[in-house]
Amino acid sequence: MRHKWTRRQFLLAGIGLTGILAGGGLADWVLRAPTPLPAPRTMRPPSLDSGASFEVIAVGSKQELWTASSPDTYAQAMRHWLGSIQPSPSLPRLIVFPEDVGLILAFLGLRGAPARRLPSSTLAMASLLVAWWPEILAMRQRFPDVPLPPHDLRLLWLALANTMVPTFWSTFANLARQYHAYVVACMPCPPFEVTRQQSGFPTQVAPTAPAVYNTAFLFGPDGAVIDQLRKVYLVPVEHQLLSLSPGRLEEVHGVTLPGVGKVGVVISKDAWMPDVLDRLEMDGVEILIQPDANDARWASRPVLTAWPPDGWKAGNWVSVQKHMGFELSVNPMMTGNLFELPFDGQTALVAKVARVPWLGQYIGQASEGGFVAVAPWVVQDPVNQPLPERRRFLASVASALAPGSRASLRNRYQATVIVHRDALRRAPQHDQPTPLFPWRKRQILAAPGTAHWLPNLAKSLDGTLYLTFVAAYHGQTVIGLCRSDDGGATFSEPRWVEPVPSASQWHPVVAAWPQGRVAVAWIDNRNGDWQLRLAASHNWGQDFSPSVTFPTPEGQPLATRPCLLTAENGSLLVAWSDNRLANAVGAIYFSRSGDFGRYWSSPLKVSDCPTEVVGGVALDTGYAWNPSLACDGDVVALAWQDFRPLQGEDRRTRRNQIRWAISLDGGHRWQPSQPLQPDMGREQYVPRIGRVGPKHWAAAWVEQRSTTKETFLVTWIQNGQTSPVNRLGSGVLGLPPAMAMTEDQTVWVAWTTTAGTLGVSRGAGGQWQTAHVAPKAPGKLQAPTLATLSPGHLAMAWTHSGPQNASTLEVAMALFE
Repeated sequence: MRHKWTRRQFLLAGIGLTGILAGGGLADWVLRAPTPLPAPRTMRPPSLDSGASFEVIAVGSKQELWTASSPDTYAQAMRHWLGSIQPSPSLPRLIVFPEDVGLILAFLGLRGAPARRLPSSTLAMASLLVAWWPEILAMRQRFPDVPLPPHDLRLLWLALANTMVPTFWSTFANLARQYHAYVVACMPCPPFEVTRQQSGFPTQVAPTAPAVYNTAFLFGPDGAVIDQLRKVYLVPVEHQLLSLSPGRLEEVHGVTLPGVGKVGVVISKDAWMPDVLDRLEMDGVEILIQPDANDARWASRPVLTAWPPDGWKAGNWVSVQKHMGFELSVNPMMTGNLFELPFDGQTALVAKVARVPWLGQYIGQASEGGFVAVAPWVVQDPVNQPLPERRRFLASVASALAPGSRASLRNRYQATVIVHRDALRRAPQHDQPTPLFPWRKRQILAAPGTAHWLPNLAKSLDGTLYLTFVAAYHGQTVIGLCRSDDGGATFSEPRWVEPVPSASQWHPVVAAWPQGRVAVAWIDNRNGDWQLRLAASHNWGQDFSPSVTFPTPEGQPLATRPCLLTAENGSLLVAWSDNRLANAVGAIYFSRSGDFGRYWSSPLKVSDCPTEVVGGVALDTGYAWNPSLACDGDVVALAWQDFRPLQGEDRRTRRNQIRWAISLDGGHRWQPSQPLQPDMGREQYVPRIGRVGPKHWAAAWVEQRSTTKETFLVTWIQNGQTSPVNRLGSGVLGLPPAMAMTEDQTVWVAWTTTAGTLGVSRGAGGQWQTAHVAPKAPGKLQAPTLATLSPGHLAMAWTHSGPQNASTLEVAMALFE
């Protein structure tokens, strides 16, 4: 034992010496005086609505290691950021602190004092290992399967939990009580049980599992912990330096705060992830809470692409605009150098552009609507200069702020607190109850307690019915497929299309031909980004070929919501949206294959948002999402949700509108897009388009007509002319509807309501019949998909989300005379 301990000491010393040399030199190591906390700037943007119903406070605090000297200094530092804000018990209040606001508690007290004075995070962690080695050995006895440090630091976090958690808990619980507010704050910690408490606060805790999560604690106004929410997608520093564990997608959920609304927590990277955002939207979340700590310079070269604020805009700003249910994003940003790591960013509140008449932007960007407030940066952005010069100047300032800089600006980051009063537009319940849908057969395909989402149905010409879905499998999400050869009476056991360790797969779609040929497309993040992938099978889905992916435009791809279709000539058509992180734009792309998916045409950009030239580079000024395909011989129709300045209006009055485009040669060339309904005073979302007959199409979408999210609409398109819309229901959740057609030109549509039921309508022209599908057990029905097996035979599948976020698949069949 002594020999192993000595070798480990040598290893830690080597790591420490490397950290000293890499972290700024011995001068920084020896001379590090405490820096007083800056007085926070307090911003109070105007309320978006009269009669505000709640107040939200985004705390963009600056971290200083000396504040971890004792529990009292840490608590005083957290109160410091709220010093100019007075308690207000008459108005519900939500206070959000940045990500990792509790991280510096690892360096708490006398044991953390040596680490607090070191220049390198690696050296500091090594110092903590030495200081806490007896407790680490005790945790190793309790969790013998966890490797000893330094390569795996979980035992260190387990040893620190009994010190960090009580200080963190008491600090933010007291703030929640003092300000009569809901408080969100984050720290790394394992699951634990409270073994001793005093005055309602834990004074001693014990880890119950060896995993360590980046966890957001939600405190109520009485100081009690309402919920703990874990980060699903980790960044490299969390994997490699801190040894944290990812949370589980099936645990992602919203939390209803009385007087405020339903909130969903997306810690940092989660705010960009399609599966996390979709789960929260399905759960009816209205407010996105995005605590963040960006461990990089906020302004960095290259100056036109990979500009960090562009990436942030592609997260919170884009998410609020493209998802109908999200009304507000709260994004407090941590600032301050931590050892050799710079933390920087601009705290911001984002709402829909239609609600925000004034302009704002992050540094190095064009002005844009939708920013309720953006914290000022360290220096003023020279907005009158050309964009490349602006970004070069800002990047030079970021270099002066960073660790190791000899400039006077080093670590002179600002702290900003944004105080905003708001009243959200609430989603109403659906219309008066309509008759329940008369199902002939209704069955559950997944065992209770397992998680399944986003089903998609397709029928081949020989009558085989295929069903794809997302399933939780060994801690990851994979695409499953099963089939029915008897009209939906029974289904085969599911097969995984292409399970990949440590990957998340989402948004599956399926297309089928006779003789057992079936193709499945989905989005996949196995390479660290979201790419479109497709795999094909020649034996009814028993085995699939290795998947292919599609070339993406410059910038990190962020593909979402593909659609897949078989043409009458046997070609396979696919379209998808790509929200590239470079320049924060989204566009619709199309590709086709004539040989059952082996070879594909080069992706063709179909959306035609206006562009503007910035620094010699043409950039889109609009965004396109949520595509839908339909085909009539060589005529291909593509509809999507488009977000651009409307004709004759400036950028601040952008709206979501449904546009569509036609190709007359199978998708090789596309005509310019047109709005589906030119009279646009409203927001339109998630379209679906289908072929009814020769040159005859139907389109459905969700629309926001007044101050509430309320309407589901269908229109007919014949010979390029649209008919008046048909209103089918209100109280609609902003999820994509389903659409299917029968040979007698009857159109079926289905959608998700805010009440947790499904609306189902069938009609031709202006005559429609509507019924609802209600859950048989507690929970909500969501994400319907449709297929017509014969003129009077309808198949429908959906997800039933029950208690504890368990989601099962249900399939139902109906036969009409």
